[in-house]
Amino acid sequence: GAFGTAKLMGPVEKDITYATALAVKKRLESLGATVLMPEKKDTKSSAVDRMQASQDEKADLFLSLHCNSVAGNGLRATGVEAYYYESRSKSFADILSSYVAAGTGRTDRGEKWNYFRVTLSTLSPAVLLEMGFISHPQEYDNMCSKRGIFDTANAIGDSIIDYLS
Repeated sequence: GAFGTAKLMGPVEKDITYATALAVKKRLESLGATVLMPEKKDTKSSAVDRMQASQDEKADLFLSLHCNSVAGNGLRATGVEAYYYESRSKSFADILSSYVAAGTGRTDRGEKWNYFRVTLSTLSPAVLLEMGFISHPQEYDNMCSKRGIFDTANAIGDSIIDYLS
C-alpha cells in the first residue's frame, strides 16, 4: 500500500485501512451483521482469495477499502471515490461515496466506473472505496486519527444500512 505524508514515520495505507475495517466490522456486528475480513492486518490474501471467500459465504456486499495517493504535488488531490464495475454496484458506490464524504468532511469525488479485480464480483455488489488521499497532509492526518477512523467507519456503516434498507 501507499505511504502517507509521514512516509515510514507514521501509519501506511494497510494500517489505516485495517483500523477502519475493524471499526466498520464492530459497528456492523453491533447491529447483528456478520462481517468477513482477514483476521490479521498482514494477512497476504489475494484479491481473488478474498472474493472467493465472499462468494463461498454468499455475502450480500463486497467492499475493499483503500487510501488514494498521487505522486508529486499531493496537496491538490482530495476526497472520496467509490469504484464499481457491474451496473448493480453503481448505487452502492454512489451511496458509499456520498456518506463517507459527508461523514468526514472530505470532498465527494463520486462513484466511478472502472475495472479493478475486486469490483468484479459475480454474486454481490462490489465496490472499491478510496477513503481519501494519503498523499494529502490534512486527509492523511484525519484518516490516521481515532476521530477520523470513527467518522469514516460510521459513515461506511450508515451507507451499508441505507443501501440494504
